[in-house]
Amino acid sequence: MLSKEQVYECLSNVITSFAVALDDRGNIFLINQPGCKLLGYSENELIGENWFKKCLPRDSAKESRNEFKQMMAGDVLLGGEDNSLVTTKLKENKEIIWRRFALKDQSGEVVGILLLGDDALDRKLMREELSQAQMIIENSSAVIYRVRSSRGWPLEFISKNISQYGYSDDEFISGAIKMANIISPDDLERSFRETEDFFAKNIFLRNFRHEYCILTKDKKIRWVEDLVEIIRDYSGTATHYQGTLVDITDRKIMEEELSLSNIVIENSSIVLYRLRFIADWPLEYISKNIKRWGYVAEDFLAGGMKFFDIIYPEDRERVLAGQQEFVRQLVDHFLRQEYRLVAKDGGIHWVENVSELVRGSDIRPTHIQGTIIDITERKKAEQKINERNKELVTMNSLMIDRELKMASLKERVKQLEGVIQNSKSNK
Repeated sequence: MLSKEQVYECLSNVITSFAVALDDRGNIFLINQPGCKLLGYSENELIGENWFKKCLPRDSAKESRNEFKQMMAGDVLLGGEDNSLVTTKLKENKEIIWRRFALKDQSGEVVGILLLGDDALDRKLMREELSQAQMIIENSSAVIYRVRSSRGWPLEFISKNISQYGYSDDEFISGAIKMANIISPDDLERSFRETEDFFAKNIFLRNFRHEYCILTKDKKIRWVEDLVEIIRDYSGTATHYQGTLVDITDRKIMEEELSLSNIVIENSSIVLYRLRFIADWPLEYISKNIKRWGYVAEDFLAGGMKFFDIIYPEDRERVLAGQQEFVRQLVDHFLRQEYRLVAKDGGIHWVENVSELVRGSDIRPTHIQGTIIDITERKKAEQKINERNKELVTMNSLMIDRELKMASLKERVKQLEGVIQNSKSNK
């Protein structure tokens, strides 16, 4: 039961559905904008008009007027819902779902009736949309929940797709299981503390995102991302938390595998890189183990340095020509190049670079990616082998020359011996 003052307050600031207040004769003394919009009239066209003559179909106006008289006399129980038609300015009939409340003066006497209505078609569409939304939620991986901001976070709502973790929504709603029961013991205190601390320190923010583990009914561990929204009362006190749980276990596994891969790469001798296929070939990625030559990845990724800057000056033209020829070829394959790099401390290192051309959907090159491995020790070994081979070739030449000279000498000695022998025979 509402006073006229309360009616004015409700219609002005609170009620967003169709609302109209009638005096004891059934005349309109107050109507809100949603009501005017639905009926197609301005407020001035309706104030003071008789509700039953102006806004109801003729065939139902008499019955509605009789019900109104019974309401004013207190013979009809108010507050429930029923359906009836209204007639718009364009003479269209619309079905409205009504709730009726008595208006009383300070002495408690009924002085009018407040009608609150919703378009039946709009409500039907709203229910259908809600049903579709619930169906989408229940068939998605995102679990929706709402808990009270009190010890243990008692749950008021949770979507049925909590079943993906082995639970039913009834187990939570009945209180048999609480949200705190499914959060991993290792994360329970942290998850509560993070949420409460965040909203305590950020009173003007409504959303908070964090990650933790939950336990399925069969005790398996699943990682979830929880997007929490805080609900506050008029005084700013938190009354509820509502949120969305999304299973991120697969992502976490991939992150862990990627982290392990990065550790392997960063501790290996193979440097990975990826260049954009545009002017100056800026680096889009280079592995952190570029530090083996004294540089950090950020030196290149921030645009301050280009990879060609660290190629030994005498090798740059050859390397660039090889890359350009590689790009011009239509057949995709790997390009293998050996050249020298200049380390940050000025040291010279031989490297082997294996490049691959990456093409877009239109076959045009978009990136060059590859691996670089330090082959300085191999080059030193090859140099030693080459030097030793040269020494062996020289020694071999000397030995052959010596053998030829010895053979020539022996031949001369033999000839000399023949001459001496003939000389003796003639005597």
